[in-house]
Amino acid sequence: MILRLSNSAQRGALVLAAFLVAALLSYFSVRNARADHFAGLQALQALERATQLEPGDARNWYLLGRYWQFNLEDSDAQKAALAYKTAVSIDPRSTVSWLGLGSTCESTGDLAHAREAFLQAKKTYPLSAEVAWQYGNFLLRQAEFESAFAEMRRAVESDPKRGAEAFSRAFRAEPDVDGILNRALPPIPDVYVDIIWDQIVDGHTDIALHVWDRLVAIHPGCRCGMSFLLSVL
Repeated sequence: MILRLSNSAQRGALVLAAFLVAALLSYFSVRNARADHFAGLQALQALERATQLEPGDARNWYLLGRYWQFNLEDSDAQKAALAYKTAVSIDPRSTVSWLGLGSTCESTGDLAHAREAFLQAKKTYPLSAEVAWQYGNFLLRQAEFESAFAEMRRAVESDPKRGAEAFSRAFRAEPDVDGILNRALPPIPDVYVDIIWDQIVDGHTDIALHVWDRLVAIHPGCRCGMSFLLSVL
Protein backbone atom coordinates (compact mmCIF):
# COMPACT_ATOMS: atom_id res chain seq x y z
CA MET A 1 0.00 0.00 0.00
CA ILE A 2 1.39 3.42 -0.98
CA LEU A 3 0.53 6.35 1.28
CA ARG A 4 -0.15 9.50 -0.74
CA LEU A 5 0.08 12.82 1.11
CA SER A 6 -1.84 15.72 -0.41
CA ASN A 7 0.17 18.60 0.97
CA SER A 8 3.46 19.58 2.57
CA ALA A 9 1.88 19.92 6.03
CA GLN A 10 0.89 16.27 6.06
CA ARG A 11 4.30 15.26 4.83
CA GLY A 12 5.92 17.35 7.54
CA ALA A 13 3.68 15.78 10.20
CA LEU A 14 4.66 12.33 9.02
CA VAL A 15 8.36 13.18 9.15
CA LEU A 16 7.94 14.64 12.64
CA ALA A 17 6.07 11.55 13.84
CA ALA A 18 8.79 9.29 12.44
CA PHE A 19 11.42 11.40 14.15
CA LEU A 20 9.62 11.19 17.50
CA VAL A 21 9.25 7.41 17.23
CA ALA A 22 12.93 7.07 16.37
CA ALA A 23 13.87 9.31 19.28
CA LEU A 24 11.76 7.29 21.71
CA LEU A 25 13.19 4.01 20.49
CA SER A 26 16.69 5.42 20.76
CA TYR A 27 16.02 6.67 24.29
CA PHE A 28 14.70 3.33 25.53
CA SER A 29 17.51 1.45 23.80
CA VAL A 30 20.14 3.65 25.43
CA ARG A 31 18.44 3.38 28.81
CA ASN A 32 18.28 -0.39 28.55
CA ALA A 33 21.92 -0.56 27.50
CA ARG A 34 22.94 1.61 30.45
CA ALA A 35 20.94 -0.60 32.81
CA ASP A 36 22.66 -3.71 31.43
CA HIS A 37 26.02 -1.99 31.84
CA PHE A 38 25.37 -1.09 35.47
CA ALA A 39 23.97 -4.54 36.26
CA GLY A 40 27.11 -6.12 34.83
CA LEU A 41 29.35 -4.16 37.18
CA GLN A 42 28.04 -6.14 40.20
CA ALA A 43 28.67 -3.21 42.57
CA LEU A 44 25.92 -1.96 44.87
CA GLN A 45 25.59 1.53 43.42
CA ALA A 46 25.67 0.16 39.89
CA LEU A 47 23.02 -2.48 40.64
CA GLU A 48 20.78 0.07 42.33
CA ARG A 49 21.21 2.37 39.36
CA ALA A 50 20.20 -0.48 37.05
CA THR A 51 16.96 -1.00 39.00
CA GLN A 52 16.26 2.73 38.74
CA LEU A 53 16.85 2.81 34.99
CA GLU A 54 14.88 -0.37 34.30
CA PRO A 55 12.59 -1.00 37.32
CA GLY A 56 10.53 -3.45 35.27
CA ASP A 57 13.47 -5.77 34.56
CA ALA A 58 13.31 -8.72 36.97
CA ARG A 59 16.94 -9.62 36.28
CA ASN A 60 18.17 -6.34 37.78
CA TRP A 61 16.26 -6.99 41.01
CA TYR A 62 17.52 -10.58 41.11
CA LEU A 63 21.14 -9.40 40.81
CA LEU A 64 20.56 -6.82 43.54
CA GLY A 65 19.11 -9.57 45.74
CA ARG A 66 22.17 -11.72 45.17
CA TYR A 67 24.40 -8.82 46.13
CA TRP A 68 22.61 -8.31 49.45
CA GLN A 69 22.52 -12.06 50.09
CA PHE A 70 26.10 -13.05 49.29
CA ASN A 71 28.27 -9.97 49.75
CA LEU A 72 30.51 -10.95 52.64
CA GLU A 73 31.17 -7.40 53.80
CA ASP A 74 27.73 -5.88 53.29
CA SER A 75 25.10 -8.61 53.39
CA ASP A 76 21.52 -7.82 54.40
CA ALA A 77 18.99 -10.65 54.28
CA GLN A 78 15.99 -8.34 54.63
CA LYS A 79 17.05 -6.20 51.66
CA ALA A 80 17.86 -9.35 49.68
CA ALA A 81 14.39 -10.75 50.34
CA LEU A 82 12.79 -7.46 49.29
CA ALA A 83 14.76 -7.42 46.01
CA TYR A 84 13.85 -11.06 45.28
CA LYS A 85 10.18 -10.37 46.03
CA THR A 86 10.26 -7.49 43.57
CA ALA A 87 11.87 -9.78 40.98
CA VAL A 88 9.19 -12.47 41.28
CA SER A 89 6.41 -9.87 41.29
CA ILE A 90 7.69 -8.75 37.88
CA ASP A 91 8.48 -12.23 36.58
CA PRO A 92 6.70 -15.02 38.50
CA ARG A 93 8.49 -17.56 36.27
CA SER A 94 11.95 -16.58 37.50
CA THR A 95 13.16 -19.81 39.07
CA VAL A 96 16.44 -18.34 40.28
CA SER A 97 14.62 -15.50 42.04
CA TRP A 98 12.32 -17.94 43.84
CA LEU A 99 15.35 -19.98 44.93
CA GLY A 100 17.10 -16.86 46.17
CA LEU A 101 14.00 -15.83 48.08
CA GLY A 102 13.68 -19.30 49.60
CA SER A 103 17.24 -19.43 50.88
CA THR A 104 17.07 -15.84 52.16
CA CYS A 105 13.83 -16.43 54.03
CA GLU A 106 15.31 -19.56 55.60
CA SER A 107 18.37 -17.61 56.76
CA THR A 108 16.09 -15.18 58.62
CA GLY A 109 14.04 -17.98 60.21
CA ASP A 110 10.99 -17.37 58.04
CA LEU A 111 10.56 -21.04 57.25
CA ALA A 112 6.96 -20.84 56.05
CA HIS A 113 7.77 -18.34 53.32
CA ALA A 114 11.00 -20.19 52.52
CA ARG A 115 9.03 -23.38 51.87
CA GLU A 116 6.52 -21.48 49.76
CA ALA A 117 9.30 -19.96 47.66
CA PHE A 118 10.99 -23.32 47.06
CA LEU A 119 7.66 -24.83 46.02
CA GLN A 120 7.12 -21.95 43.60
CA ALA A 121 10.56 -22.66 42.16
CA LYS A 122 9.50 -26.28 41.62
CA LYS A 123 6.39 -25.12 39.79
CA THR A 124 8.39 -22.89 37.46
CA TYR A 125 11.02 -25.55 36.68
CA PRO A 126 9.91 -29.01 37.90
CA LEU A 127 12.76 -30.86 36.16
CA SER A 128 15.58 -28.68 37.52
CA ALA A 129 18.31 -30.55 39.40
CA GLU A 130 19.25 -27.32 41.20
CA VAL A 131 15.71 -26.75 42.42
CA ALA A 132 15.38 -30.32 43.68
CA TRP A 133 18.80 -30.04 45.33
CA GLN A 134 18.10 -26.80 47.16
CA TYR A 135 14.60 -27.82 48.21
CA GLY A 136 15.84 -31.24 49.30
CA ASN A 137 18.54 -29.69 51.47
CA PHE A 138 15.96 -27.33 52.98
CA LEU A 139 13.78 -30.31 53.89
CA LEU A 140 16.81 -32.13 55.27
CA ARG A 141 17.53 -29.21 57.61
CA GLN A 142 13.92 -29.43 58.78
CA ALA A 143 14.43 -33.16 59.54
CA GLU A 144 11.78 -34.11 56.97
CA PHE A 145 13.92 -36.99 55.79
CA GLU A 146 11.54 -38.86 53.49
CA SER A 147 10.63 -35.79 51.47
CA ALA A 148 14.23 -34.57 51.54
CA PHE A 149 15.59 -37.87 50.25
CA ALA A 150 13.02 -37.95 47.46
CA GLU A 151 14.09 -34.49 46.28
CA MET A 152 17.78 -35.35 46.55
CA ARG A 153 17.23 -38.52 44.54
CA ARG A 154 15.60 -36.47 41.78
CA ALA A 155 18.53 -34.06 41.85
CA VAL A 156 21.10 -36.84 41.54
CA GLU A 157 19.15 -38.57 38.79
CA SER A 158 19.37 -35.36 36.76
CA ASP A 159 22.93 -34.57 37.83
CA PRO A 160 24.82 -37.71 38.96
CA LYS A 161 27.86 -35.63 39.99
CA ARG A 162 25.91 -34.57 43.06
CA GLY A 163 25.80 -38.17 44.33
CA ALA A 164 28.76 -38.16 46.72
CA GLU A 165 27.72 -34.88 48.32
CA ALA A 166 24.12 -36.05 48.59
CA PHE A 167 25.25 -39.20 50.40
CA SER A 168 27.48 -37.28 52.82
CA ARG A 169 24.76 -34.78 53.72
CA ALA A 170 22.12 -37.45 54.12
CA PHE A 171 24.44 -39.62 56.21
CA ARG A 172 25.18 -36.76 58.62
CA ALA A 173 21.44 -36.32 59.14
CA GLU A 174 20.57 -40.03 59.31
CA PRO A 175 23.55 -42.45 59.52
CA ASP A 176 21.93 -45.42 57.77
CA VAL A 177 23.87 -46.44 54.67
CA ASP A 178 21.29 -48.84 53.27
CA GLY A 179 18.43 -46.48 54.01
CA ILE A 180 20.16 -43.63 52.20
CA LEU A 181 21.10 -45.79 49.21
CA ASN A 182 17.53 -47.03 48.98
CA ARG A 183 15.76 -43.69 49.36
CA ALA A 184 18.11 -40.82 48.48
CA LEU A 185 20.19 -42.15 45.61
CA PRO A 186 19.43 -43.74 42.23
CA PRO A 187 21.19 -47.05 41.43
CA ILE A 188 23.61 -45.46 38.98
CA PRO A 189 27.09 -47.10 38.96
CA ASP A 190 28.96 -43.81 38.57
CA VAL A 191 27.12 -42.38 41.56
CA TYR A 192 28.13 -45.33 43.73
CA VAL A 193 31.74 -45.16 42.55
CA ASP A 194 31.91 -41.46 43.44
CA ILE A 195 30.53 -42.20 46.88
CA ILE A 196 33.08 -44.97 47.39
CA TRP A 197 36.02 -42.75 46.48
CA ASP A 198 34.68 -39.91 48.59
CA GLN A 199 34.38 -42.17 51.62
CA ILE A 200 37.88 -43.57 51.04
CA VAL A 201 39.31 -40.05 50.98
CA ASP A 202 37.52 -39.26 54.24
CA GLY A 203 38.90 -42.44 55.81
CA HIS A 204 35.55 -44.22 56.07
CA THR A 205 36.66 -47.50 54.55
CA ASP A 206 33.88 -49.49 56.21
CA ILE A 207 31.25 -47.33 54.54
CA ALA A 208 33.13 -47.52 51.22
CA LEU A 209 33.10 -51.34 51.36
CA HIS A 210 29.43 -51.36 52.28
CA VAL A 211 28.58 -49.21 49.27
CA TRP A 212 30.81 -51.40 47.11
CA ASP A 213 28.87 -54.49 48.19
CA ARG A 214 25.63 -52.77 47.19
CA LEU A 215 27.10 -51.75 43.85
CA VAL A 216 28.19 -55.30 43.04
CA ALA A 217 24.79 -56.66 44.10
CA ILE A 218 22.99 -54.25 41.78
CA HIS A 219 25.54 -54.37 38.95
CA PRO A 220 27.48 -57.68 39.08
CA GLY A 221 29.66 -56.56 36.17
CA CYS A 222 31.44 -54.17 38.53
CA ARG A 223 32.94 -57.09 40.47
CA CYS A 224 36.01 -57.07 38.24
CA GLY A 225 37.32 -54.02 40.07
CA MET A 226 37.15 -55.54 43.55
CA SER A 227 40.85 -56.46 43.75
CA PHE A 228 41.86 -52.94 42.78
CA LEU A 229 39.50 -51.45 45.38
CA LEU A 230 40.85 -53.71 48.09
CA SER A 231 44.44 -52.77 47.20
CA VAL A 232 43.53 -49.11 47.66
CA LEU A 233 41.84 -49.79 50.98
